[in-house]
Amino acid sequence: MQNKKVLLIANEAMNSSSSNGRTIMNLLKRFDAENLAQFYIHGTPDYQVCKNYFKSSDTDALRTFLFLKRKPEAIGGEKSNDSSSNKMKNKNCVKRLLRNIAWMSFRWWKKDFDEFINAFSPNVILLQAGDVPFMYAIALKISKKYNIPIVMYNSESYVLKKYMYNSARHNRISHFFLKSSLKKQYQRIMKKVSYCIYSTEYLEREYQKKYPHANKSCTLYTVSEMKELPDNSNENFNLLYCGNLGVGRDEPLAEIAKTLYEIDPNAKLDIYGKFTSEECENRVCSNENVNNNGFVPYEEIPRLMSESSMLIHTENPDRLENLKNAFSTKIADSLASGRPFLVYAIREYPFVQYLIENDCAHIASSKEELKEILQKCISDKEYRNKYTPKALETARKNHSALFNCDIMLKIIEEV
Repeated sequence: MQNKKVLLIANEAMNSSSSNGRTIMNLLKRFDAENLAQFYIHGTPDYQVCKNYFKSSDTDALRTFLFLKRKPEAIGGEKSNDSSSNKMKNKNCVKRLLRNIAWMSFRWWKKDFDEFINAFSPNVILLQAGDVPFMYAIALKISKKYNIPIVMYNSESYVLKKYMYNSARHNRISHFFLKSSLKKQYQRIMKKVSYCIYSTEYLEREYQKKYPHANKSCTLYTVSEMKELPDNSNENFNLLYCGNLGVGRDEPLAEIAKTLYEIDPNAKLDIYGKFTSEECENRVCSNENVNNNGFVPYEEIPRLMSESSMLIHTENPDRLENLKNAFSTKIADSLASGRPFLVYAIREYPFVQYLIENDCAHIASSKEELKEILQKCISDKEYRNKYTPKALETARKNHSALFNCDIMLKIIEEV
């Protein structure tokens, strides 16, 4: 079965250093690197997991749209290093719409891309769903031209949201056309797709309501290869936050820091990641008990987790509408690590409900709850570790690479 060849269509190249690249990479571990190929826009590809890459950046799409020459990016070996990211972070809907127009012209699709597909000769297209209409159109065009079935992996809810982005309220006209294009492409691909894989049961239910596809979907939670970690923490209590510092997380992190300081001025909040703005950074790091350590490679995270008293994750209550279908890769890693885990977020978030149902994490939905839980966790190590057995059990049940990769392999074989 591993001989089936899969062509992945995704914004970001497969690699372990980014959450998007790692999520899809971890589901394809049953496939040999020679039997995987990827079309991607940005990121640094990992040639140990996939031997065949074709990169076309936003710059390439724009240049060809303007009838300028682009540099071919068909890659069969270790040739490409994406030193300049083409991510559309902090871009408004007007720029996103113009970007989509350039891509949808398909002027970037040259002879070398056809040669890349023909040389690899895929059996299945695996599309990682996202917020850009043109990626759905690319997958659909390949499918029709080469008569290849499509499997879609979906961990996002952009199609279901009223506003795709938090800033979209300020770009209503451009957002309307961008969202209309996304819905049109999504509807088109749902007529063709053979199977849909969702990252949570909640997300699967929501999509089934809007785009019914009975008996053509399943849920595969985010896979974690994190091992159970030893407790290498010391007597000085510290919380650890590693990951994305955008989407309004600076505000609850600042609340965590202030609450922690009220309880124990010697306790620390260690943060690893990159803030999206100086304002956000100052909001959190102006608290004297915060250690801002910047970005670190994913390979260093397990050591940091083992040396921490507790791991934390948080979401801004004001971002519920935009983030309610999200399931951070950090959650799966935190559960699998066996380290004490605290989530500061309102219970309306489906991932919080998931953690409550599985009884596998400390949950604080208000400042009062946060203070009470932190006081107990600092003074009582047994209480701090009370959810660890259930966390490990949940990780084995829902986030196992062995189990989920076998399901992915079976799906690819059947389509």
